[in-house]
Amino acid sequence: MTTGPTVTAPTRSRRAVVAATLTGVVAVAGCTSTSDSNRADPAAAPTAATGPITVETCQRTITLETSPERIFAVFHPAIELVHALGASDRLIGSAFLDNEILPEYAAAQADVPYNDDYPSKERLYSLSPDFVLSAFNDAFTPAVLGSQDDLAQQGIESYVFGEWCPAGEPGEGNPLQLTQATFETTYADITQVGDLLGAADRAAEIIAAMQATVDDTRQRVSGADTSVSVAVGTLRDDGTVSVQGGSGITQEIIDIAGGTNAYADVATRQASVSVEDFVRRDPDVIVLAPCCGADMTVADGQKEIDKYLAAPALSDVAAVRDQRFVVVPFPGLFSGIRNADTAAQIARALHPDRFQ
Repeated sequence: MTTGPTVTAPTRSRRAVVAATLTGVVAVAGCTSTSDSNRADPAAAPTAATGPITVETCQRTITLETSPERIFAVFHPAIELVHALGASDRLIGSAFLDNEILPEYAAAQADVPYNDDYPSKERLYSLSPDFVLSAFNDAFTPAVLGSQDDLAQQGIESYVFGEWCPAGEPGEGNPLQLTQATFETTYADITQVGDLLGAADRAAEIIAAMQATVDDTRQRVSGADTSVSVAVGTLRDDGTVSVQGGSGITQEIIDIAGGTNAYADVATRQASVSVEDFVRRDPDVIVLAPCCGADMTVADGQKEIDKYLAAPALSDVAAVRDQRFVVVPFPGLFSGIRNADTAAQIARALHPDRFQ
């Protein structure tokens, strides 16, 4: 029986992806940046701002008297943002890299204590952080790092990226706010975290570079056939496909790239769909973003492709039949500094003639 999409809680696993691999007739190179100007020299540390500094995110007001000096960053986009803002020297711990970190930050990240999993609350407190930055919403639960109020009582302020604002108490399995995550969501996070870290000028430079990449990509694909159907989907071992719906930033990434999200009508960021539904949607291109952890290589992307090619039920799907797969870095599909480059990479794969 054909079944429609089932909403699933957004998941993040614990093994990383090496940037993208060249696969099939459509592919991108994940380490290739359209613009290097959105990358900061980790040694170029900003001067800490004196407060009060006030920002608002996820219906929470954050006020600091001075910029944090001891930052614990959780999940890949948060870790890279701290490096990009030039505050590498203030990172006292990190957890959950989805991918190899960008090469320009590798040396700085090597000096930062790293956890594949969340540290215990006791371990976190022992590091004496004054700020926890998270790019995923389940960090701030009593069972994990503690709620944001719990952390505040310990003198630790915290910030969660706007894409992951919870509708209620944050936690794995709880719904997110029904708001559309867009590039503006990313820009707001970069701006506000930049303000908090005393790196407002650097944040503005990152955003300007991203906007320039987006503008260039839109111009290149202008007038191209945007009806090409794109599914961001991972074939699961249980026979379902995990897809990206229409409310996450992936939607705008596909729009900028000159494609049409095959699951744009799904109102959630992520959903589990049946193979029958996937066949019915018949995407022209499948975007893969294998995840997560620092030990994965480009071969892991190929393994996901091989699963599609070996599935008889999917043999007539256009993307599978024509082997049109695009493998991109996992963190590029979630709010962060890689979004513009990821859109450009997918655009180059969908419309190679526009990038000659």
